[in-house]
Amino acid sequence: MILEPFAKDGHITLYDHDGIAPEDGESITIGIKQIQMEQDTAKTIQQPPSTHLLDFNRVSHPLIEIITLPHIHHASTAAACVRKIQSILKTVNVVTTGMEMGGLRADVNVSVRERQRLPEAGPGKSYYGVTGLGQRTEIKNLSSFKAVEDAIIAERDRQIDVLEAGGVIEGETRGWTLGSTETRKLRGKEGEIDYRYMPDPDLEPVIIGEVGVGGTFCCFCAHIGIAGHHSTSSRMLTNVTRRYHKHACPIV
Repeated sequence: MILEPFAKDGHITLYDHDGIAPEDGESITIGIKQIQMEQDTAKTIQQPPSTHLLDFNRVSHPLIEIITLPHIHHASTAAACVRKIQSILKTVNVVTTGMEMGGLRADVNVSVRERQRLPEAGPGKSYYGVTGLGQRTEIKNLSSFKAVEDAIIAERDRQIDVLEAGGVIEGETRGWTLGSTETRKLRGKEGEIDYRYMPDPDLEPVIIGEVGVGGTFCCFCAHIGIAGHHSTSSRMLTNVTRRYHKHACPIV
């Protein structure tokens, strides 16, 4: 589905009443790269000091991933974005439970950069047309709005400390435990694209018809905030309410 997503090139607008950071003013528009279907994977459960358990109960269950662009600069705005997404998904009956019951999870990518970037530092990283980014790390499976905000703050501060000490940020996947004050390394990433997509011969194509699009669109009309172009239709999905970098880019 990464090559043939359900929708792409959309956006969501958050307002001050959504709980965005004061620095973002009255509103902020966040781009949405695409919405795609994936299969769930096993869950790792750590039992210190050295035991790791694998939970395969949800393996191969389908899930929908909403990928936003690195347009978010404050942790509270990232949390507000996830909150608004959950509100929309509940309204159109995509999810029946919230983050607290496992109906939604957020992965956040965090990177930092100097406000006045020196020429010798180079142009930085880029992602889908957004340039000048720092090396990002990904924090997986955040299960509450507070966890999104706290994890981004902790990872932002960690990266700043590393860079100010002359170190280098490594591309890696990190974890977060509720009540913690720092993120922890789970594994390194082999490259910027650390996935190996391949077709599954046992899965037939999923086609979303006009009836499904139209029914969902009617529910959208009660809200304000998202616009996206549906892959199989010229219809613009507008007037909808709705998840990460110091550039924070949430993936819900």
